[in-house]
Amino acid sequence: MKKVWEVIKKILTSPVFITYVVLILLSLLNIKLPQLVLDLTTTMGNANAFLAMLCIGILFQFKLKKEDWKIVFKVLSLRVVVCSLISMFIYFVIPLHKIYLTIAFIGGMIAGIAAGYMGYLLEEKVEKLLF
Repeated sequence: MKKVWEVIKKILTSPVFITYVVLILLSLLNIKLPQLVLDLTTTMGNANAFLAMLCIGILFQFKLKKEDWKIVFKVLSLRVVVCSLISMFIYFVIPLHKIYLTIAFIGGMIAGIAAGYMGYLLEEKVEKLLF
């Protein structure tokens, strides 16, 4: 029971929780913040996603053997080639507006790289790969 209270105390005293409670109270009481505060917090909020991804990227480590990197390279290469071919097919064959075709082409090119490593991670080597 002591651990439950420790967890509750940590949650109630966390800066994020306190911020949410204060903002909900401000909203319920219909209190408006000055425009300067809103502009500053909007700018900081827009940087939040980038900083979160940066922190995850810094903390994420792969520990692979040389032969494992060869498999990763083959999988990524295959995905990039296949996604490039599909993107070119969509771009040159399907009759859509130019902006939609460009978006599909760029998205298809990125898709080959973005998810290329996931299949390998989901195999039996997960414990050896991460951290």
